[in-house]
Amino acid sequence: DDLAELPWPLRGRGETDLWLTATAIAADFAVREARLGPWRVESNTRVTDLPTMVAQTLGAVFALMDGYEDLWHRPVASVPMPAEGAALPPPGVPGRIDPERMLDAFRRGLSDLGTIWEQVLAPETWGDVLSLESEEPARFRFPDELWARAVYDFAVGHHHHVVYHDHLLRSFVPLYLGRTAAFVLATAARDAEAAEAALDATAAAFEEQKPYLVDRW
Repeated sequence: DDLAELPWPLRGRGETDLWLTATAIAADFAVREARLGPWRVESNTRVTDLPTMVAQTLGAVFALMDGYEDLWHRPVASVPMPAEGAALPPPGVPGRIDPERMLDAFRRGLSDLGTIWEQVLAPETWGDVLSLESEEPARFRFPDELWARAVYDFAVGHHHHVVYHDHLLRSFVPLYLGRTAAFVLATAARDAEAAEAALDATAAAFEEQKPYLVDRW
């Protein structure tokens, strides 16, 4: 009931989960992780094509960043999230993932969307992304620090309307696929615990690069 009285900056965008989480944090509610196991979401209205899904989700995140700008600008030390429930067992047989197809999409993005990325990404970030093109598929890596800067550059580009929002958000998809391919290649031979540690390292990179975001905002 308390949440219902708070402003809803994303009403009509269909991103209720993101709004609930961000609003609860912004309103200083107690936030905990509940380990409930796999959650299968079925919806007659949810789109299935990746560009639209990425555009909706990323657009919601960026809108929340605009709405709560004063809050996240503050320097705050990270606090471990309290968790409820037993740790989840490793998943069963994972789905088949083809990182080479993702890398092909990433390289096509470099070719087809370079004019947009060059406007959105800072010169150093753009240069580092370009350097990834020469990597051999089996050795392809997309460093955490570079990934954080790229996402932050897109957030800044969205905030300042560097290009039309829909074009900016959809152009992010090949970058996302390149990063996903790199993560799959880096963790394919690891167990679930090591893969989780890799995700924690990514989160730490975003925290470390926050001054970069604030400076460019």
